[in-house]
Amino acid sequence: MECFHDVMLVTGGQLIFHGPREALLPFFGSMGLAPMPGQSLADFVQEVLASPQDQARYRVPPPALSPSLPPPPPPPLRSGRKCISSKRMRRVFDESEIGKEMAAKLAEPPYTHPLQGLSLRKEQYGARTVNMWLTVLWREAVLASRNKAFLVSSRCPR
Repeated sequence: MECFHDVMLVTGGQLIFHGPREALLPFFGSMGLAPMPGQSLADFVQEVLASPQDQARYRVPPPALSPSLPPPPPPPLRSGRKCISSKRMRRVFDESEIGKEMAAKLAEPPYTHPLQGLSLRKEQYGARTVNMWLTVLWREAVLASRNKAFLVSSRCPR
C-alpha cells in the first residue's frame, strides 16, 4: 500500500474509508483494531473487512492513560462486541475528521466555467446519421477491395 497516496475501502456496499494512507491506522485504532506485529497494512485491512468474525484477533485494549492527561471519553466500539459491521464502520468514518471534510466537499456545487458549453457536446452522437451511414459504407468498400479473391468467389455460383 506504500505506492498509494489515497485509499478507498468499500465493503458490504458501504464506503468504509476514503482518505490518505497515513490516516488508515489511526482510523482502525479508533475502533480498537490494530494489525499484528509484522503484518502488512494491506493484509490487515483485507482480513478485517473480509471476515468480521476474525476481527477478534485484531482487537487491542484501550491505550494506557498517562497521569498528566485527562481521561478521554470511552470509545463506543470497544464495548464487548465480537465484530464491527460495515454500517458501524461507515458511521465512524462519517463522524471522523476526514469523513466530515469529504462530506463538505461533496456538498459544494460543482465547478463550472463560462466557456464550458463550448467544449461539451449537447447532441446524442458526434456525427449526423447520414455521415455515420456513409462512413460504414466506405469502410465496407475498403474491406471488399482489399480481398478481391474472396469477393469474386462469393459472387460466383458453384
